[in-house]
Amino acid sequence: MSFDCYQSVPNRITATNIVDHEILLHRMEVSYGLHGTASSWFTSYFNCHTWFIRCRASTSNPALLGCGVPQGSVLGPILFVLYTADLVRLIENFGLYPHLYADDTQVYGFVVPTQAVHLQQQMSSCIDSVAEWLRSNRLQLNAAKTHFLWHLSGQRLDQVPSTMICTGTDSISPASSVRKLGIYLDSDISMTTHVSETVSSCFAALRQIHSVKCSVTRPVLLSTVWTMAMQH
Repeated sequence: MSFDCYQSVPNRITATNIVDHEILLHRMEVSYGLHGTASSWFTSYFNCHTWFIRCRASTSNPALLGCGVPQGSVLGPILFVLYTADLVRLIENFGLYPHLYADDTQVYGFVVPTQAVHLQQQMSSCIDSVAEWLRSNRLQLNAAKTHFLWHLSGQRLDQVPSTMICTGTDSISPASSVRKLGIYLDSDISMTTHVSETVSSCFAALRQIHSVKCSVTRPVLLSTVWTMAMQH
């Protein structure tokens, strides 16, 4: 099971933009023991940021930014990890295994095929609790990027339920493959989808190189080839 968290107020905003400063400062004090000067440093760091709206030559008055961690800074990702670290303990309380990367979270469980229904119910209850925790921390589950995948050999696929898993008011059907951090994972652990997508991407790059090879110098062409090779 994998999901993203985000917030919408009113347009889609990434999760890092909506981190509540008061909640984060309280969590850093209670969960991580940051007091005194260290706490004051972070309070000052958050309070010095402002935002405004500009439309052509008109600009609104600046206002203090009460939420969000500065993107592009070294502290930004670390502060967001601290903000969502309680999710690890919450998921583990259900006997499941979490893996968090920024605002992307995977939840794993391991059972024999005969206990697959129990695992699915366990996973559904866990995701409901996660969604409730996110709402209480001004975040929400992104159902559009929530996936559920069974991992087992092709001969055993008929031994697991094909019913949907509930995530709040949404229902998610088991997927045959999902993409996580640039890697495609197949339910039968064959890597077929990843190989196919990689080959397709490489052919697209080769077509782009072929279309410009007569219009650029050889050094530029070699630089283009190396750049596309690094991307694929």
